[in-house]
Parts: sequence; structure tokens; C-alpha cells
Amino acid sequence: MSLCDVNAHIGHWPFRPLPYVDAESLLSEMDRLDIERAVVASNHGLLYRNPQRANEELALAVRAHADRLVPAATLDPLYVEASGDLRRCRKDLGMKVLRLAPPYHGCTLASPELRSLAAAARDLGMTVLVPFRVEDIRQRHRLDVDRNTPVEDLFAFARAMDGLDVVGTQYSLTADAQTVEALRTAPNLRFDVTRLHSQPPCLQELIRAVGAQRFLFGTGMPFLAPEVPLVRLSLIEDAASREAVGSGNFRSLFG
Repeated sequence: MSLCDVNAHIGHWPFRPLPYVDAESLLSEMDRLDIERAVVASNHGLLYRNPQRANEELALAVRAHADRLVPAATLDPLYVEASGDLRRCRKDLGMKVLRLAPPYHGCTLASPELRSLAAAARDLGMTVLVPFRVEDIRQRHRLDVDRNTPVEDLFAFARAMDGLDVVGTQYSLTADAQTVEALRTAPNLRFDVTRLHSQPPCLQELIRAVGAQRFLFGTGMPFLAPEVPLVRLSLIEDAASREAVGSGNFRSLFG
């Protein structure tokens, strides 16, 4: 089965060395894992005063691998030129994905500036990624951010952004009744499997409740070990659902 990864990264990280930082080394790891395509975001772009330079660097880095790597723009909603940079990302750089990481930009998913930027991304036909975290804050460097993006905030954001495709990455969901109901009230929201619980088989139960189309394979590379989500994917009993999560839903979103 071919795989597609919605949660990969390249670039340098100032707080610790990473096992690979460029497109070529990421592709080598993808080949080892039989991952055909991946959405890739810039690590250091999160920490630039204006992330647009990192978006330009990312677009250049993946240009020769457009058949395999889908670049995700990173923008600071509070930066004065964010809306113009978004248009440049979409029109000039061909980016179809926007990553929003509020803890790194001093805002929340309820901030009017972030909502406005997300609405502009929707109008440009882009998908928005919202990571729960990049690093585990329990192991963070003292200069790194000290908060995550709560799942409750993500559900509220998705409900408010009708018509926008939203993907939450690295969220640790459970299959309780409250989560299932929240998923049903936000049909435009999907989650990757990077940190979904394996025991009990949370992903299998959620698929039964809301359908396989709500989940995508993601690794969190190179911050996380990709073998763990591979195990989670293997626990999906139904072959059609496993195929949808492994690659089909990715292709529906990103072509």
C-alpha cells in the first residue's frame, strides 16, 4: 500500500539537532518507509520574524520534487503583510496549504487576525494545517513556546470556518462520546494519526463512529519516530479504511 504523509518537516531547529533537515534526506527516509508523498513545512519558518522568507526557501527546496513534496506555507497572522504574503504563497509559489501555529505567533485560533487569514486561505482554495504542538513542551528548551493548541479551540475554529478544509496534526484524541459528537459538528475537520492512541484501538473506534474519511496518515518526521503511526495504521481492520487513511484522503485533499 502506498502511503502519503500529511505531517512532515524540513529545515533547521535551533533547540536540538534533527536527523535530517533538507528535502533530499527527507525523501530518503520516505523511500525507506514506502511513503510516496508528503506535505512538508519549514521548521525554522516558525521562528522567523517574517516567515515569508522561509516559505520562499521551502518552495525552492521542493521545486525539483513537486511530484512528491507538497509545501505548506507558514505565516504569522499578526504580521502586517501576512495577507499579502498569503497571496504570494498561493499565486507565485503555488502553495496549496497554510500552516497556522498560534503558540509561536502570540495569538489563538479565536484571534480575529488569524480568522481573517484563514478565511483568505479558504477563498484561495487552500487547506489549513493546525498542529497541536511541534515539540513536547515537557522536554522543551526554555526559550521554546510553553503551550499547545487545545483541541477544543480547534473544534471551535473549524465550526466557525465553514467551507475551509482543516487538518489537525499531532492531536491525541480519545473515542469518547464527547469527541465523537464534536467530530460530527465539524465535518470540515480532519485529524492525522500521528499521536492517536493505539490501545484501546481509538482510531478503529473513531472510524466506526465518523468514517475513515476524517483521518490521514502522518508521521511528524523528523521530530517523531515514524514507525509509531505506521503501527497505528496497521491496526485498522478494514482494508478500504486503511487505504483511505494511508493515502486516499490525502489525494482527495491535495490531488
